[in-house]
Amino acid sequence: MEFLGNYCHTLMAKHSFILQLDFLSTHHNTAADTASRFAWSEFFAHMQATANLQQHEMVQVDLKAELPNFTELVLQTRRLRSLSVALLTKHCTIAERCASTAQSTV
Repeated sequence: MEFLGNYCHTLMAKHSFILQLDFLSTHHNTAADTASRFAWSEFFAHMQATANLQQHEMVQVDLKAELPNFTELVLQTRRLRSLSVALLTKHCTIAERCASTAQSTV
């Protein structure tokens, strides 16, 4: 999940868009909950009941095996996320200062 989050963040920074994620409780996100617990029989039963997908129609991908430079990608996305957070924090501080200056001059 961390890799996916970091990769999405990298894409947002690279292509200038914002992906807004909303929290879903475990009770409302059965597929993710069962997959994260490796409860595959529950996962496949849920996917068949809710999305009419059979087990043979779904493919589990091992990113470490599929991406030869997986570790490098993880480290790169972590660095980019850290840099983006630092830049956003700096930008927000400047924007807040500008906003407070504008309000005090009105």
